[in-house]
Amino acid sequence: MAVKIGRRYLGDIVNMEKGLISRDVFTSKDIFNEELKHIFPYSWLFVGHESQISTNGDYILSRMADESVILNRDSNGKIHVFLNNCRHRGMRVCRYDKGNTRKFVCPFHAWVYSNEGKLVGVPKFEAGYKKELQKSDWGLIEARVANYNGFIFACWDRGMPEF
Repeated sequence: MAVKIGRRYLGDIVNMEKGLISRDVFTSKDIFNEELKHIFPYSWLFVGHESQISTNGDYILSRMADESVILNRDSNGKIHVFLNNCRHRGMRVCRYDKGNTRKFVCPFHAWVYSNEGKLVGVPKFEAGYKKELQKSDWGLIEARVANYNGFIFACWDRGMPEF
């Protein structure tokens, strides 16, 4: 069965007999979109090096495929990779490429997250949510993290084997 990617077939892109790969493998939006669906969400992806976050509270912005992520070292020294989106309305909670902080604040409605990813502040918590919002359920979305000789990898898929 011929595999179709966009308007082309895989056999037109990869020639197994001659060992040739078309340049389109690296530039085709159709191939990239297929990778976004079928490869990147289930793979361990490189996000940075621990030397980039050497001090507690340090963070850098990185990417996992087309998603912005925060690679940080929390106040206790633990390394995390968080999706850079507020759980309330999806706004980016980190807008600088790198820095040092104990918290991330959403610029839209000012939800506050600790550098451990926990939701720690919600404006008008009593009046707006009547204290019924379970903050523990609304922390930043965290990827699995693996540190290989200082190289930090992350994976969204909880069912994927360890790194």
